[in-house]
Amino acid sequence: MIKAIFLFTAVCLCSAHPAIAEIGEILETGGQVQIRTAKAKKIVGEPGVVINAMDMVKVRKKSIAHFKMTDNSKFQIASSTTVVFDEFVFDEKKQRLTARILDGVLAFDGKKLKTDSQRKFVSGGYTLTVRGTKFAGSFGNTNKVFLLKGSINVSGGGSSVDLIGPMKSIKFDKSGIGVVERVEIDEIKNWFLEVGLDFK
Repeated sequence: MIKAIFLFTAVCLCSAHPAIAEIGEILETGGQVQIRTAKAKKIVGEPGVVINAMDMVKVRKKSIAHFKMTDNSKFQIASSTTVVFDEFVFDEKKQRLTARILDGVLAFDGKKLKTDSQRKFVSGGYTLTVRGTKFAGSFGNTNKVFLLKGSINVSGGGSSVDLIGPMKSIKFDKSGIGVVERVEIDEIKNWFLEVGLDFK
């Protein structure tokens, strides 16, 4: 009887605390990168370190980190940037991503690989929903996004704007969402250079 109770308790505890899923890994870094896990454990971010769901990534000043996720999407996270991977699912049916950008600069390159695909980036009360997208942006008091491939929907504050097709940009902040603008490739390359990202 005691053994049965022990087994039941163990099963309940395992159900209440599911294993944290590995969602990607660090490919390369420059400078100081720190991973803060869901259990508040701090890990030095270096090549080969695994990223799990609910991890917070902090890239310090004059630093950069390159990540590859299990769905082959890639991140570049630039200096003074904090990102939380709230949700990531990639299996035979679904492709899901929800990442909170607390501040800073990043670039994302990821293809839609499942029919049921939903990938979102949340920052400052706005949500970017991406579809088969390659984009980069800076996030803080004023947010600016460059669309290089695919499409993005920016929504928040009761407004919603679509960016479709390459070489587009948009700004958004507490005052609302701006207008979609066409940009030249040289402007985007210069911006990548200024913020410390690699243009690929």
